[in-house]
Amino acid sequence: MKKICLLLFSIALLHSLNSQNFSPTIAPLYTGPNWGTVVDTGITCSGGPNISIVRDDGTYENGYRSVATGDSTTYVQRMILPQAPMNLTQMCVTWTALSPSGNLTFDLIIYDTTGAGGTQPGNVVYRVNNVVANSVGIYPLHSRYSYPITFAATVRSYYVGVRWNNNPILPFFLSSDENGTSGGPAWRRETTTYPPVWTTVLSGFPNFKNFGIRLEGTAAASDIRPELMYYKFENNPGPLLVQNCAKTPVGTNPAPLLSATPLGTGGQFDSCLSGNTTPGLANLGGVNTGWNTAMPTAWTISFWLGPNIVDGNPSYLFGDPGAGSFRCFYGGAAGVNNILLRGFGADILITGVGTTAVVLHLTYDGTNVVVYKNGVVFNTFPRTATPTGGTGFRVGSYNTTFVSHLIGKLDEFRLYNRALNQAEVTATWNSDLGGCGITGIQNTNSEIPVSYNLSQNYPNPFNPTTNIKFSIPSTELVKLVVFDVLGREVATLVNEVKNAGNYTADFDASHLSSGVYFYRLESGNFIQTKKMLLVK
Repeated sequence: MKKICLLLFSIALLHSLNSQNFSPTIAPLYTGPNWGTVVDTGITCSGGPNISIVRDDGTYENGYRSVATGDSTTYVQRMILPQAPMNLTQMCVTWTALSPSGNLTFDLIIYDTTGAGGTQPGNVVYRVNNVVANSVGIYPLHSRYSYPITFAATVRSYYVGVRWNNNPILPFFLSSDENGTSGGPAWRRETTTYPPVWTTVLSGFPNFKNFGIRLEGTAAASDIRPELMYYKFENNPGPLLVQNCAKTPVGTNPAPLLSATPLGTGGQFDSCLSGNTTPGLANLGGVNTGWNTAMPTAWTISFWLGPNIVDGNPSYLFGDPGAGSFRCFYGGAAGVNNILLRGFGADILITGVGTTAVVLHLTYDGTNVVVYKNGVVFNTFPRTATPTGGTGFRVGSYNTTFVSHLIGKLDEFRLYNRALNQAEVTATWNSDLGGCGITGIQNTNSEIPVSYNLSQNYPNPFNPTTNIKFSIPSTELVKLVVFDVLGREVATLVNEVKNAGNYTADFDASHLSSGVYFYRLESGNFIQTKKMLLVK
């Protein structure tokens, strides 16, 4: 085995690293024994139920540090995450020492990759100060330590490492792999010169392959909202205004809602579009989206249709007369318990709807329209063109001259700029996709809890989305509300009867300013409030 490498630098002018975007100090955590250089046991940061990012081969042939009184040393290596977004939850760091020397206090640090035109570490994006390594093994032994972190990674590439002070000089060395496959460029920085500069680790340690630094994390919930339209008919700014909660909403937002199709209760998840039970007059129903139909080359339209739709001869669900009379309706020429999609080549007839609630997906990939009912393929219809040239797309009606707007309930109207595949349809047809400050609610497992519980949101701090888990032991009216520091209600996340179970609410705070917020769960006689921090 090689001797510990010492790199000596003279002191010029000391400079402390700016403390930007630092996380609060956390308690030290030491959870593993010492072990030899060949057999890797103990704390591994190598997966289990989580996603692991491991670059070393499990053996450490050396240890690195810089030696200069008063010097602070930073070592980082670029790590490519397997996916993004991702929630990093744990960092493992391996150390060795020359002699028994007590504990080492150091910082965990993550940089973005914007330095030197994208070739070096750039800005500090996350830091945990003053973690501790206890009873570091004496070389050739190495000790690995596990530390909890909370970092929401939005891209796949970061520089990850440690920083520690050498005043006084302590005989601790960052364990390093010299026999494995190089996992990415690494840099060191000593504050013996001003301004401090990054130097490649290979310039001092030519046999370097990887630092003994590992990460663990979980896949973050990705934004699965539609790209163009997402009318949830919830949390609207007024009784006759509805929000488009899509990623990049088209048309007028919020859009005007006409009085013959007001908002009502009993939708797929909450409130919904609810047309009058008798035919209305011209131009008195539906949502004027403010968008002129210009369908992309591939697209998906989906919506929830309530039970007992009334045939208004017909009842229009959506359409745009300028786009080749592109329209979808219930009854009329379609017949009772049927829906017809018209103005898009030959008519597409969807049978067996109207008596019970149903979620329909119409996906177009440039070749075929595939119709799904409740996540299951119903039929496929060949098509080679897409509707364009619109003069005004409406939801819940068709145009200003036909009197037959929606007579019934319609909810979760979604328009994507791509054709969803079978897996996506199956995964989302009965899910609230969040957006507009509204949660996506999922029942996370089938176990019945024995008591109420409200968990701390994760991640926290967050930007702009976070998960809130809660449990209810019996079927109850559940209310989950978010307040600002002045006690003003900023979002109602849940306000409905829920069966006993464990739930996860995905809260989107993209419309809110940075600051402290509180969320409160009320169910039965249970009331609990917790605090969360939004940092943009």
